[in-house]
Formats: sequence, C-alpha cells, structure tokens
Amino acid sequence: MRNLLVFLLLALLPIIPVAQDSWVNVEVQTDNYGSETSWEIYQDTEVVAVSAEYNSNSYYEIMIDLPVGDYNFVLYDEFGDGICCAYGEGWFGLSNDCGLDQYVYDFAGLTSTVFFTLEQCAQPPPPPPATVGCMDETALNFNPEADQNNYTGQVAASPCNPMYPSNYNYFGIDLTYYNENQSVFAIGTEISVGGYTYYIDGMGVPGNCNIGVALVYVVTDLALADGDLMNTMQVGALFTDLYPEDTWTINPCEYIYGCNNPSAINYDSLATADDGSCQVLSGCLDSTAVNYNPAASVEFPPGMSGPPPCEYFVLDNTSCGVDSVELIVSVVVDQYASETSWYVQLSTGEVVIEVLEGDLSDVTMGTLVSQSTCVADDTNLTFRIFDSYGDGLGGAAWGGIDGTYLVHTACDTLASGGGNFGLNAMSNGNTGDCDDLPIEGCMDNNYLEYNPEAVIDNGSCSTPNVYACIDVNSTNYDASANTADQFPNCLHTLNLTDGGENGWGGSFLMVAQGENYYGPFTVAPSEALFTTELDLNANELVKAFFYSDPLSMNFMVECGFEIVSPTGDIIALGGDNPFISPIKLSPFMYSGMGKCLSTCIPIVNGCTDMAACNFNPEANTLSSCTYNIEHYDCNNHCVNDADEDSICDENEIEGCQDPLQSNFDPTATDSGDCIPFMYGCIDNTQFNFDPSANTDNGSCIPFINGCMDQDALNYDPEANTNDNLCIMPVYGCTDPTMYNYSEFANVDNGNCEPFIYGCIDPLAYNYTALANTGDDSCEAVVLGCIDPNYFNYEVLANTSDESCIPYVYGCMDNTQFNYNSLANTEDESCVPFVYGCTDFAAFNYDPEANTDNGVCEPYVLGCNDETALNYDPLANTSDNTCCYISGCMDYTALNYDSNACYEPINSCVTIITGCSDVAAANYDPFANVPDLEVCNYDAGCYGGEGEPYWLNDECFAWVIDVDSYCCTNEWDSSCESMYDYCQEGWPAGITDVGSNMIVVYPNPSFDIFIVDTRLNVNIAVYDMNGKMIMQSTSKQIDLSSYPSGIYNMTIIHEGLRITKRIIKQ
Repeated sequence: MRNLLVFLLLALLPIIPVAQDSWVNVEVQTDNYGSETSWEIYQDTEVVAVSAEYNSNSYYEIMIDLPVGDYNFVLYDEFGDGICCAYGEGWFGLSNDCGLDQYVYDFAGLTSTVFFTLEQCAQPPPPPPATVGCMDETALNFNPEADQNNYTGQVAASPCNPMYPSNYNYFGIDLTYYNENQSVFAIGTEISVGGYTYYIDGMGVPGNCNIGVALVYVVTDLALADGDLMNTMQVGALFTDLYPEDTWTINPCEYIYGCNNPSAINYDSLATADDGSCQVLSGCLDSTAVNYNPAASVEFPPGMSGPPPCEYFVLDNTSCGVDSVELIVSVVVDQYASETSWYVQLSTGEVVIEVLEGDLSDVTMGTLVSQSTCVADDTNLTFRIFDSYGDGLGGAAWGGIDGTYLVHTACDTLASGGGNFGLNAMSNGNTGDCDDLPIEGCMDNNYLEYNPEAVIDNGSCSTPNVYACIDVNSTNYDASANTADQFPNCLHTLNLTDGGENGWGGSFLMVAQGENYYGPFTVAPSEALFTTELDLNANELVKAFFYSDPLSMNFMVECGFEIVSPTGDIIALGGDNPFISPIKLSPFMYSGMGKCLSTCIPIVNGCTDMAACNFNPEANTLSSCTYNIEHYDCNNHCVNDADEDSICDENEIEGCQDPLQSNFDPTATDSGDCIPFMYGCIDNTQFNFDPSANTDNGSCIPFINGCMDQDALNYDPEANTNDNLCIMPVYGCTDPTMYNYSEFANVDNGNCEPFIYGCIDPLAYNYTALANTGDDSCEAVVLGCIDPNYFNYEVLANTSDESCIPYVYGCMDNTQFNYNSLANTEDESCVPFVYGCTDFAAFNYDPEANTDNGVCEPYVLGCNDETALNYDPLANTSDNTCCYISGCMDYTALNYDSNACYEPINSCVTIITGCSDVAAANYDPFANVPDLEVCNYDAGCYGGEGEPYWLNDECFAWVIDVDSYCCTNEWDSSCESMYDYCQEGWPAGITDVGSNMIVVYPNPSFDIFIVDTRLNVNIAVYDMNGKMIMQSTSKQIDLSSYPSGIYNMTIIHEGLRITKRIIKQ
C-alpha cells in the first residue's frame, strides 16, 4: 500500500561516515518471478544499499537515509527478461518529498540504471501508529476505526534459545511489545505461528538465560488453557520447530460460529461465521411425490446432478410390454470419465448393459450418461461400477466434481451412490412388477375401506369410520363403533445399528412425517447402537431417508435402522441384511404408517372400597371386599405396638416383669418400674467404690497411678489414676546438622531444612530470596540509567533509578529556523530562515517561506473578466461570479429567466391573470396569463347572460342536461328546491357536468367525493406535483386521510379522459 511506508532496510551497508541529510524512497512491484529481481545503489563506485530477497507478485517499499549527492540505482533481472511485460506487470520507482520522482514501467532486459541526485531533504514524519482491531464487519467486535486487523510479530530468540524445537510448549516474543500489549495475551486466546493454531496457557517474563523475551506458553486444546503452568502444562505442544523469522498472529475478531446457510437443517440465525457444520439435505422437493422429503432443500448434493429424485406412482406403459420393465442406468461422470466402466448382469448371467474402460474418453466432466433396456418383471440383477484408478467417482478431491450413479425403474431405485467408492461398487436388486401400479382403492382415511397404498380413488369408500373402543373385554366398549380408536400421537422407538461397531462416520438418517422432520440421527464413533424416541402420529405416512458422504459410502452396508411403534410393530426397516437388502441412499424412501396404542380400557375386577383390606386401585369393576378386626390391620398385625411384642398397645398391662426384682408382676405384658438388688464394690479404699451398692459382687479394683494422657510419650494404659508426670511430645527438627535444628524437640517432624548459602540482605543487588545463611557475597546497589539506548546511560550502574533520559534529536543551532531548545543530540536537520509571506490565506502566500516579512496581500474576490457584465477592476481573485447572461430576474414576472444573472432596467413584464377566452362573457384582452377557471359563459337561458346562472356555474349548470325547462322558461320555486344543491347544506355545490353527464359533488368536501354517472369509469387522483395518490373504480372517493389542498381528479371512460379539480377541506 503506497500510503504506508515500511521503515525496514534489510541489507544496507553501514559504511558511509558522513551525516545523512537526505533520503530516497524505493518502490518495487515484482513480476511472476520475484526471486530473480534485486537492486543496488552506487555512489561513484561504492555500493551504499542493496535489496533483500523478493517474493513473486509482491509490492515492496523502503525508505533509505543517504547524504546529499549523486547516485546510480541499478535494477537486475537474473533471467534477463525484466519485470514489466512477459510474466507479470512489474515496475520500480524512486521518490522523496523534495522533487525526486522517477518511475520505470517498461524494464524488460537484464539491468536498468537510473541516475538521480539527492538534494538536502528533511525526513518525513513517521507514520501514525496503527490502530489494531477487528476489521471484519461480520464479527461481533467489528471496529470501524481499525486499520490493522491482526496483532502480529516475529518469534524472538533468547540467549539460551536461538530457536524453539517442537518438543517445547513455549516460544519467545518481543518483551517490549508484550509489556505494551499485555491484555492481548489473555489465557485462552487463539494464536497462530509456524502454520499451526494454538491457545495461550499463560505468559512468562523469565530472569534466567531467557531474559529479554516474553515466553508464550501454549496448548493445542482450548480446554487445557487454564493458566496453571506448573501442574497442567502440555509438554511438547508445538507441532513444529520455530525460528526467529517465523511470524505469530493473534486475530482479535470475535465470532458466533455455526451454520449460516439458511438452506441447511442446522441453520443458526445467530451465527456470524460458518464453522463448516452446515448440513444441506438433498431429496425430492415436490410435496405431491411419493418420496417427498420436507427436510430437503436441494434436489442433489453440491456438485452432483442426475435424474429428478422424485418418485410418483405411475404405470409402466413403455414399449417393453406388460410383463417387462424399462431398466435405466444414469451416471454423471467426473473429470476422469475414461477410468469409469460398469455393467448390469441378470441372475441368468446375461449382461444387458455394459460400458467398458475407455469408452467415455471423449465425455466431459459433469455429463449425464444414460442407458436403458427392457428386463422382465421380478428379475434379480447385479449392477457393478469400476474405476481403474481406485478413487471411484471422487473427482472433487482432484479439483473437479464428484460423480454419481443411479439404477432405477419407473417404480423403484435399485442402486445409487457416488464419490470415492474405491476400485468398484456393487448393488443387487429386483425389478419388481410395475404393472401392478397404480393401485386403485379408497383414498379417504375417514372410511373403513381406506387403502393407504392406493393412488387412484375408485369410489369404493362407503362405510364411514366410527371411532371408539371395539374390544368387548373393555369397560369403554362401544358396540356402534367399527374402527379402533387410537391415541393420535405416541412415542415410536428409532434404533440405529452399525455392524462394524465403529459408528456411522459421515452417514446419518432423517425421519419425516407430513411437513415435520427429525434428525439428523447417527451412531457415534466406536458405538454399535443408537436409540431415541420420536413423537409420531397414526394418521400420516412415516418416511425415512438415508444419507452418506463420499468417505463413508464404502462402509454404509454396515448401517441399519428400524422404527418400532408402541404396539411392537416395525413400521420402517432398512439395512437389515448387508448382503440381501443393504441400506439405500436418498432419494430412496423407507416408509410405513405410524401406529399408536388403542384407547380401550380393559376390565379389571377387584374390590373398589378404599377402606377394605383387599382394595385394588387398578380395579374398575367391583368384586368381594374383606375388612380387618379392631386394633389389627389386614395382616392381623397390631396397628399400634410400640414395643413390637405382638400385643396391641390398647391391650397392654404395665408392671415389673423381672422375677428377680422385688416388685415382679407375672401378669404384666408391658415393662414397668422395678426395684432391683444393688450390686457393686462396697470397699471405700478401692478405685471403683460404689456408695449406692448394697451387695458386693467382687468387682473392686485397686488404685493404679500413672500417666493417663494418650498423647504423652509415657502414656500408661493400665493406669486409672493420673500421677501428673506425663511427658508431652515436642515436634521439630532433631538433626543437629540442619539449618532449623531444635534442641528442645523430642520428636522429629520431617521438616529439617539444609543450609542454603547466599546473599540474605534484601537491600543488596544480588539478594537471594531462597538463601537462609549469609555467605558474604552481597553486592551493593549502584543506581543509574542501565539502558544503553538512552542519552545518560551509566556503565557502572546495576540497578535502574528511572532516571534514563531519551535521546532528543533536533537542530541545536540557535541561529537556525528550526532550533530546538529541548534537543540534546544534533541530527543535522537545521533549516535556515526563508523570508516571505507565510499566511496561506493571503493572495501572495509563499509555500517555501518559513518566516513572515510582512509583505502579505489579502485576496480581493470578484469578477476579474473584463468581458463580463459585472467586471470588477479591483478584484485580484475570481470568485466565479462573472455574469454573461442578461434578463429578467424577478421570479414573479411573466418573462422571468432563471439563467439570467444581470437585469437591465425595465426588462421585466408584469403578470396579468384573467379570462383569455374571447367566447366568454368576461373576456379580458389585457390578460397575458390565461385563467379559464374565471371565465363565465352564457347558458342561453331566458334571463340573458348569467341569468339565472352561467353555463359553467358550479351549482346549476348541469341542470341544462337534466331539465331544460329550468333554463328556457323560468327558474321557479320548483327548480330551486329540486336542483339548488348549494343551498341545501352542502359544503359546496356540484362542481362540474360533463357532456356524458358526469357529476362530481360535493366540492369542496371534508372527506368523500361522489362521482355521479351511469357510465363505467376508472378514477385517478393526483396531487399538484403530478403524483398519483389513488386509483379506483369506485364512484365514492375517500380523501379523509389526505392533507387539505387542491387535487386533480381524472375520470376515464372508453379512452376519453375528463379532468376535474377538487378541493379537500
């Protein structure tokens, strides 16, 4: 891009010792062989700049600093044919801001030399920093201000990593770039490098031999990007070795990935980027066809074609005869048609159709090759197709299209497929009996005679279905019903199987019923079975369509499916035998009627009394009941028996039941309070003396003194009396050779720490945080600027004190125009004072001047053309107002000239509006603007002009055509009461009467205008701008919703047009 300077000189020779006070910009557009192109710049015989290596058909731009002087630029073409014409449109050019502008577009030889001179020329300012952001308008975070789409840079080497091998999980980038853009490198961010894509697991700024770079730790799976660089890092994540010349890229755009093809069954309206998951299904799109597929949106897969996929019930009436059928083979070839061959062989061994290898050498890609022959009904046959190369019809893999094949009769598809089937593919089939179709019968499912296979209604429908339960063993049996009532919808089970027990790969099944479809369904990898439930009805045909991609077609014989109703019936089945009946590809359709359970409720006998012991909640027909006795349940168990002694609580007798106690009660059933004999140690000198005992039982224990604390080192388990001499454990390091040895510890806790020697002074330069023992190695901190790229860099400093002062380049000569008092480094950029007018708004502005000397002259605007009508002799600058056309400039005048810019005295003509029709009673001979609406015409009535009305009177003129008496005799009271609409409460009277008796009234009107005529007319209403606002054949025109104003109504009858002006109040 020519508006972006790339300040990168890859191979300049730094041998020029003088100051560089000028520059040249080199542009090169390479041809188809960019590696042949190179250039050099000479000053005398010395090379001062050379090119880098170039790529083909690429644009390069580089700015080179050079001193003032004469140079030769030499462009080389290694082959000797130049870069302009034979193999691309290459060119080159030299330029700067100070007059250098040399471009060569016709270089067609071995070398091209351009001599150029560099004058003193200040360097242009550096380009503004790029605004990095998402430049994709389809992304969620599109930034219209961005001018660079990617964050990018090169892999950075470190002292211990000149490159990063593929067994690493990190690589280095520029540390300064990372510090300025840390937010870009968030955990989980996608980053591309070396031709592969990874995810950032974390960042590191090491202080070891990798110092000076930022390390990017990566993983290959987004789920592994957790930021834990110690425990879960992915060792060896890099797929390839990385070198400093490799470029890394982070795309900031954010998308919602999904299928954004509206024709796909998995279309996601929220997706902004396609993730390649779209599934566009092919099949029959005609809803009148037998195999109509509501899930399909195209007839054929992309890049494939063939006969229409729809199947109809048609009678085989070909020339093959009643007991034969026409067998058709249709093959759409890929770009390697000569490799393809096929044959059809009957079970008798006879080959009836055959194409040999090479027969199709002259056939072009995409051609449909079709063959047919007559075969007897119900004939078994084999179709086999070959490809000598071994990639089937898979031409798409080689830049062409995938071919397809279809073997069919008028009634059935016997074989279909396409894409890469390897060396050969084979299908077995049977021609069937097309003569049996179409089937005639009752086609109305509301009748008992309904035949779901019928395609021609023969009028046999006679018995209407009466839906109810027809099972006499059901409680809701209806003797008047003739058709079992089923639940309208029910769950059917779909089972998918895979004979290879390794999943269906790219194959899947779609199920449809009516306009609804379900799927896609498939068997997962490493699985043999998939099962789900479908909510289907019992009134419509259930259809199933099988699809497979080219890679999976070779294994689709392992696929099978069945749809099972709740009654256990299999309503659709495919691929049940891979040898006899392998599964068939769409557009072949598997079908069957859905079946749901009957609504009958079977009779269940039993006790229906909830209080009875034998109550049956499932029973709906009463039989004998049994009941429990008082205090017992139905199993003769106590209802309340707290002590579970089988004696109900209500029958219990409480008392002492121990015969050894003083108050023993032999009749007691429930234990009560007893007074026992009190046995125990009665010796008060013993450890276990019991003062409550009254009978010695020989259990006395003597006192045993000792430590009774189980945590003590001298714990005595035999002691029963504490002697307070316990020795408690003291944990710590018991190794005297260790750093943390404790002389008080008697139990080692395993945490001994060795001596670690180093600098332990936290204020020292080389302080070691892990050291615990000083070794006198501490070095003092020396503050200063430690960056050699700064003006006050201090060689002896080892610690930055943030005092670095950057180089400030500029002119340090205070006698020069651009003297910079802040500069500390001379850059030889001084510019002398140039005096002149520096006001760019002045007439004599001098663009070369940098110091104003007070000679500026202002602009005097005006017409400075002496030939113009409005010439101004004082003007020095034309304001484009010169006028050369004179005329009347009064827009209210009759002769107003919109083009005139100069008006002579008394040149305008005043408008006089009036009646210009000499036939009118009020004709005005002085009118120059006719207004026929003000003209009055004599009606020729008995009273003379205007009596009793004018011929064009709004209220009465039409009366002449209705009742001539009111004109020729007199305007009596009967005429007034019958025809004077203006006096009968109308907003205004009838506005006009046409020669064919067309009357429009009332006019003006607030809303509705009536067109009164016996003629058939078309009416159009236009506003005053000529725009038609309404068109109608109705004779009532409603303008209530339009603004007030004047409109033109055009009434058209048999080509005649009458226009009337109406007023909307």
